[in-house]
Amino acid sequence: MQVERIGQWRRSLVLLVIVGAIMPWAAARGQVMHRFTIGERDFLLDGQRLQIRCGEIHFARVPREYWQHRLKLCKAMGLNTVCAYLFWNYHEWSQGQFEWSGQADAAEFCRLPIP
Repeated sequence: MQVERIGQWRRSLVLLVIVGAIMPWAAARGQVMHRFTIGERDFLLDGQRLQIRCGEIHFARVPREYWQHRLKLCKAMGLNTVCAYLFWNYHEWSQGQFEWSGQADAAEFCRLPIP
């Protein structure tokens, strides 16, 4: 029973992460929203099997003016999903004081369209 619950939790978490990664890019590009589901053995996008090819960008380590270029390189490598790691100490230098602008603007990184 416990293992089954963990499996359901993981499926929900994966779905949340994938939808969070795919949907903002589709919306930013003015595209029609798609239906993402989890099948018996596969992820499905509009009913078709979807293989996730994912990379990761530590946007805080890449100068902001290169963010879009790095996303373009990810696409050129055949990736269809990009994870972005948040270094919490980069956003909260002092306890309770947060920085989300400039190089630390995670929301802007996530809104960038794929070239």
